[in-house]
Amino acid sequence: MSHINELTKTLSQHFSFNKSRIECFSLLILSLIKVRTVNLSELAQGFEGKAKLKSKYRRIQRFFDNLDLEISTVSSYLLKLFNLLNSNIFIAMDRTNWKFGKKNINILLISAVCGSYAIPIYWILLNKKGCSKYSERKEIVDILLKIIGSSTITGILADREFIGNKWIKYLSERKLPFFIRLRKNLIIEAYNSQFRLDRLFPCKDEVMGVKIIRNAKLSGIGVTITAAVNNKKELLIIASNTDTDKAVEIYLRRWKIETLFGFFKTKGFNFESTHITDMKKISKMIVLIAVTYSWSIKIGEWKDNIEPIKIKNNGRKEISIFRYGLDCIREIILNTKAKIKKKILTFVKFLTPNNKYVWSH
Repeated sequence: MSHINELTKTLSQHFSFNKSRIECFSLLILSLIKVRTVNLSELAQGFEGKAKLKSKYRRIQRFFDNLDLEISTVSSYLLKLFNLLNSNIFIAMDRTNWKFGKKNINILLISAVCGSYAIPIYWILLNKKGCSKYSERKEIVDILLKIIGSSTITGILADREFIGNKWIKYLSERKLPFFIRLRKNLIIEAYNSQFRLDRLFPCKDEVMGVKIIRNAKLSGIGVTITAAVNNKKELLIIASNTDTDKAVEIYLRRWKIETLFGFFKTKGFNFESTHITDMKKISKMIVLIAVTYSWSIKIGEWKDNIEPIKIKNNGRKEISIFRYGLDCIREIILNTKAKIKKKILTFVKFLTPNNKYVWSH
């Protein structure tokens, strides 16, 4: 159990849990890596220790019942882990939802976009189905600004749901650059008149290139409207309160949060398999997933540097950074060979922010 002790010691530097709870958190992370599902029965199966399965299951239940943790504590840890606190970062905002029985699970999440992946920063649960409201978006961005400040935000990236007069004015008043996709039937002000966007950008062929309209107005705010056709032959129309020719290129980074949701769900930890419907407990479950996901990214980055992922003929990597890291950790945890098992201690130390540890190849 030396690896559990090391993991507990590391996590206790960043999370103010008591000894029993921090140990349970450590065991849950390792179990999630093993079983790759948040279903509590499955997590109990992967839970280390000599206790009976029923006792392990009950301990996990108590953890989610009694855990008291500010999400901003997790945000701070993850931002430090990736050295993002003093960096200029793009923030992607999106929502994911599903239904369990009659209960709608609806999560509004913001993430930092870093290279080929996104790191979860903060989230709120919406006790309803459907789109987010202005007040909910404002709430999550207000919290974000308290965590990192506005000067580090290079841009807010959001899809067509995230529009509206109050929202656009809110972002502009706080001097937050934004890159937001617009619906084709939206009416904007341009050339001293009002137009539907699909009239301005008819997109009769799929090689229209990039078209830009400057000095347009959206919700009374001056914006640059940029349009282009993506590789799926879809028309992308992006509004930004910055004067740039690269708005579409910047907006496309938003896709990383879609990938993140995929790894949270079927491509990673099967989030939708949870039978938990209590909003507070679901938020706690996201803490577990967010930390485990981020560790997988961190280890995947390391391994890609010393054993680069193979590139396929289409120019894409054979495997994602996330999966590369997750598989590496799983090998360390599940392999009984002493040589591999010893690496668990270095693995734990490697996940300390600003660490100076180097893995041997």
